[in-house]
Amino acid sequence: MELSFLVLLLLITTPVVVSQQDFLSIDCGVEANFSGNTDKSTGIVYVSDEPYTDAGDNRRIAPDREGRLEPRFQTLRSFPSGERNCYALPTVAGTKYLARAEFAYGNYDGKNSSSLEFDLHLGPNRWETFQLGPGEASSSDYYRREAIFVAWAGWAPLCFVNTGGGTPFVNVVELRPLGAGLYPQVAPGLIISRYPADPYGRYWWNGYAAGNPRWVDELTTQPIAPDDIFAVPSIVLQTAVAAAGNATALTATTWQDDTAKLRFMVLLHFADFQNTQFRQFDIYLDENRLVPVRKSYSPSYLRSSSVSVESYRATDGKYSITLVPTNTSVLPPIINGLEIYVRVPYENPVTLPQDCKTISLVSVNLSRIYF
Repeated sequence: MELSFLVLLLLITTPVVVSQQDFLSIDCGVEANFSGNTDKSTGIVYVSDEPYTDAGDNRRIAPDREGRLEPRFQTLRSFPSGERNCYALPTVAGTKYLARAEFAYGNYDGKNSSSLEFDLHLGPNRWETFQLGPGEASSSDYYRREAIFVAWAGWAPLCFVNTGGGTPFVNVVELRPLGAGLYPQVAPGLIISRYPADPYGRYWWNGYAAGNPRWVDELTTQPIAPDDIFAVPSIVLQTAVAAAGNATALTATTWQDDTAKLRFMVLLHFADFQNTQFRQFDIYLDENRLVPVRKSYSPSYLRSSSVSVESYRATDGKYSITLVPTNTSVLPPIINGLEIYVRVPYENPVTLPQDCKTISLVSVNLSRIYF
């Protein structure tokens, strides 16, 4: 079956840099007179959550878990009462933001819960369901959920909704303004790369190719020119994977939507480290060939370029991204990074006409990986 795709081939210029002063970083569950907690690796200062919510209770993870977590994960706010409890995050109408919520259960309630589930909402619109399954809820690990959205008013309610699966809680809430040109689709493993490597405070996961015999690691120390559409950091673009053989296809990732109902936005990021031999490949989402400009694709030399699929849904819920070399290509396919989002429309906007004339969609990040 032939499907039509809205695909953009994006070349780059210079990104707009956001200052840490524009960040809002909240350490949940600490008192109002809290002087601030500075992350040693990034220099980001986390402040008390009391100016942003009057709901819930301040709690602390179990003492035996504290040594395994950074200070901002050692406290949390739980919401044992009421179905819906919210943070009021200060925003500017029409500005694009990345919102992040982070969770570390840490047996804070002494129950050693084996499962926990509640919903996250931006305003009245469901962001996603947060789940901790058996064996996870009592671990010392932490988890994060991200969404990119355009603010519709002078504040955005980030809400935790009790759906009967246990008491909602949150340890960290972060809000990061994004450049107006970033992610135009949102219109009016081991975490090793974050602010300041990424000036917008986005997280990127590495180690994705570890142990895959069909992949070969590629890297360069030369700077890679970023773009003003996705502003992928140079450190992300300086590493890549290529197929192990010149005539071998490269399956970059696979995933599954058990509901078979979600629509995905997929962003693929490329930069070639050489310009002496010809590299060309076709890009397939499932069995469907993406044709950015009605021809096969060649990455730019030391310059980031991206291919995006605006909205796609597989009827069987199974997805794969595969790069297939053309017959004339001398070198195998290569990829530097990818992002996968779920598109969540604003179905129930809450706004006043003077706040914003239009409501944009929310994009919920599932993966942001570099190779």
